[in-house]
Amino acid sequence: MNNETNYLVWTTSSTMSLQQSVMNVNRWLALLRSFWYRTKIPSSGLKTTLTVFACQQLLYWSLFIADLLNMQILFF
Repeated sequence: MNNETNYLVWTTSSTMSLQQSVMNVNRWLALLRSFWYRTKIPSSGLKTTLTVFACQQLLYWSLFIADLLNMQILFF
């Protein structure tokens, strides 16, 4: 398997589970803090999703670099 495929395998399942977590928190906020939830702007959900995605990519980027370096060491 090449490095890009490894990276996709690592990130796909965690991206889906993080998105599910964002939706669950959003639903709980709608239930527990209904007044605040009704007054928030729609772009806050998009900002939250993009922030979670960026943090997830930052965490997995180090694994991608380590795997890339490991593959270079094996080939040399």
